[in-house]
Amino acid sequence: NDGKWDVTIKHERKGKQVEQTFDYLIVATGANHTPFTPPIFDGFEGKIIHSSQYYSAEQVKGKKVLVVGAGESATDVAASASEVAESVTV
Repeated sequence: NDGKWDVTIKHERKGKQVEQTFDYLIVATGANHTPFTPPIFDGFEGKIIHSSQYYSAEQVKGKKVLVVGAGESATDVAASASEVAESVTV
């Protein structure tokens, strides 16, 4: 692995599949809780941070970012990162 996160997204109703590669993965399961990174990410050699470890958009400047989560933390991080990242996918 080259330290990147390869993701396949499948749209069930349309039957379409899209593959994307990301430089950075942010797990946004809530900054006000004990950080939890699901075991599905075990073995991934790229950069993974929990939303509670996200302090500044400078951390992701120029990177392709995947934000996993749909709550307040995830949307806050995605909005911030979108200012400087190459791309942000939630």
